[in-house]
Amino acid sequence: MVRKNGTRGRNVRTWVPAVGAAAATFLFAAACRNQAIVIQVKKPPDIDPSVYRRVAVLPFSGDEDEGLLAAKAVREKMEEKGTFLVEPAETVEAALDRVETFDAASREQAVALASDLGVDGVLMGKVEFIRRTYSPEGDVRNELYTADRQTIAPFELGSSYATRYLDVNLRFSVRLTIKALDVRTGRLMRRREFEATTMRTYRQREVNTASREEKEIFEELLEKVVDDFVYTLQPHDVAQTREVAKF
Repeated sequence: MVRKNGTRGRNVRTWVPAVGAAAATFLFAAACRNQAIVIQVKKPPDIDPSVYRRVAVLPFSGDEDEGLLAAKAVREKMEEKGTFLVEPAETVEAALDRVETFDAASREQAVALASDLGVDGVLMGKVEFIRRTYSPEGDVRNELYTADRQTIAPFELGSSYATRYLDVNLRFSVRLTIKALDVRTGRLMRRREFEATTMRTYRQREVNTASREEKEIFEELLEKVVDDFVYTLQPHDVAQTREVAKF
């Protein structure tokens, strides 16, 4: 016979809650094991706008018209975002008029010109509009490749290969390489490369149409690569997954 307030009764009453607490701890640990959470981390911009507040965009090297269009697109997109104070095109052109010759690929000339403008940073770069032709592998149309695989000259109507039944696959790419320089030191702050590509298929008799569409295709791809570049100048959230400490 066990007394109501005996040792055995006390053991029962104290042991059961202890088991419950241990079980709860075990279940919590099991639930947390390998659990992952997602947090948002603010990624700083490629170029610190607090240091390089005033920036000049110089004409890019490459084809003359394409280089000017690329610089214009970059400048206008940066002005739209408003993160930097971008030198107006008229100011840059006036500074270019004061030099005898300007090499768009020369870092020394870029820094000297930007120093004359009194800006903190300068953007220079190169734009390439790349055209390549393709035909299905194993098909007689492989003969339509050009020697340098860059031009569409052999596809002109009247060529020895021309028939209206042949398809010509054209791949267009715009590659934009941008360098950001510190005007005070001439140091390269950042070099980034961006590329956008599209593929178009034309009938042989439509190849001349492809040539007429090139400016439109270039501007379409240019807008994409400029958007990609300007995105790197803005701080933005980056999702990261981290594992909770294991038990």
